[in-house]
Amino acid sequence: MARLKNIDESVVYCICPKCHSARKKVNGKFTIIKRGKERNGLARFLCLKCKTWFNEQTGDAMGWYGR
Repeated sequence: MARLKNIDESVVYCICPKCHSARKKVNGKFTIIKRGKERNGLARFLCLKCKTWFNEQTGDAMGWYGR
């Protein structure tokens, strides 16, 4: 996780597995990654940068820092 060194962990929610963009809270709104509807109890996410869907169990897809 060396590439995440400069990211403020207090505002990061998840990391896209494909382009490694972080979801950040800016001015009360989340950017980069959009949370979709849950399917089979798993939250789905859409990365607005690379247009990739992923979920909570995509292996190393998500770097969780807090919910």
